[in-house]
Amino acid sequence: MFFDNHVKIDNAVKNDDAGAMVGTRQFDEDALLEVALRTFWQNGFAATSMIDVAAATGVQRGSLYNAYGDKEQLFLLAYERYSRRFLESVRQALANPDPAVALTALFKGIIASMVDGAPSRGCLTTKTVIELPLPGAAIAARLKQLIDDFTALIRDALSSPAARRKISCDPAAAADLVVTFTRGLAVMERAYRNPRQLDKMARAFVRVLVPDAKRRRGARLPARDGSREGRVATYSYDHVHLRSRNPEETALWYERMFGAEVKRSTQSDGKKRIDLDLGGMTVFIAPIVNQTGTAQPPASPYLGLEHIGLRVEGIDAAVAELKAKGAEFTMEPTTIRPGVRIAFLKGPENVSIEILDRNVK
Repeated sequence: MFFDNHVKIDNAVKNDDAGAMVGTRQFDEDALLEVALRTFWQNGFAATSMIDVAAATGVQRGSLYNAYGDKEQLFLLAYERYSRRFLESVRQALANPDPAVALTALFKGIIASMVDGAPSRGCLTTKTVIELPLPGAAIAARLKQLIDDFTALIRDALSSPAARRKISCDPAAAADLVVTFTRGLAVMERAYRNPRQLDKMARAFVRVLVPDAKRRRGARLPARDGSREGRVATYSYDHVHLRSRNPEETALWYERMFGAEVKRSTQSDGKKRIDLDLGGMTVFIAPIVNQTGTAQPPASPYLGLEHIGLRVEGIDAAVAELKAKGAEFTMEPTTIRPGVRIAFLKGPENVSIEILDRNVK
C-alpha cells in the first residue's frame, strides 16, 4: 500500500546531446525524479551526491545542475512526490472508522514501506531529520510540514464520536503519540531490521491506545465432540436497528436533537440505506416494506428491548435545549440515586430515549 514505486528508467531519461536545443531538457523529468527519490531514500540525503544521481539516472551532472540548481532543490522535488504518496496512503489506512483497525493498517503499511529493498530503505523522513541541520532550512521546513500534515490526518480520524469512545486519551494527544511512535519504529528498523519485531511493537501500541482492541479470552466449554476443550466466541457491539415509515425524517430528527452523524450509502443490491453515528453508537434505520403487516410501536414500558440510553453532562441544560428544539419528554429530569439523574423523551415511531447524567454534584 505504501510506496510501491520501483520504476526502471529507460533511455528516454538520458541525455541526447546530438541535436539538443539549448535550454531544453533532453530527459523525462518524471522518470528522473522517480529514480532520484529512490536514490535519496536508499542512501540518505548526506550520502547522496549529484554524481550518484547522475549515475543512477544516466543524465549528465551538468544537465542536473542546469535543470535544478543544486542537490537541495532536486531533493525537495523528489520529496514532494514522496509526501503526496505517503499522505494518500495514510488517508486510505485511516478510512476505517474503528481506530484499532485503522491504526493497525497504518502501522502495517509503514512497516512494509520501511523494510522494502535490499538492504531495507527505512523511512526517508526520519533518515533526513536525523541529518539536520546539514540538509538546510528549506528541507527542514518541508519535513516539519509533512509531520504536521501526518499528525492532522491522524487527529481528524481519531476525533469521530466512535473513535473517541475507544481511544485511551484525547485525539490530539493520541495523534502526537502515534506520530512519535512511528519515528521510534523507524529507528528500531535501522537498529534491528526485523519486521516481525516491528509488527509486535505496533500491535502492542494499538492495544495500549485502544484498550477495547485487547482480545478477551472466553470461558472454556467442552467441544461438541467431547475430545477437547472449546472456547466461547468473543462478541462485540455492532448496531441498533430501527424501523421507520420515513427513514430520512427519522435520521434528520436524531441529527437535529442529538447531533447524530447521518450516513447515506447504496447497498450492493442497489438499494439506498441510511445509518447514524449516535454518540459512537451505530444505528441502522430501515424502511417499512409492508405497511399493513407491520405492528404499531408499543407504548412504554414494555417487555424486551425497551429504550436507547444516551449519556450527557449537565442534564437540566440539555433537557431545556431539547425542548427548545421541540422534543416531547415523557419523564422530566429525575434523580434516581445520588449522582445519577435521568430523563426520557419520545423519538420517531414512539422510540423511547433516555438521557442520563452520571456526574450530578
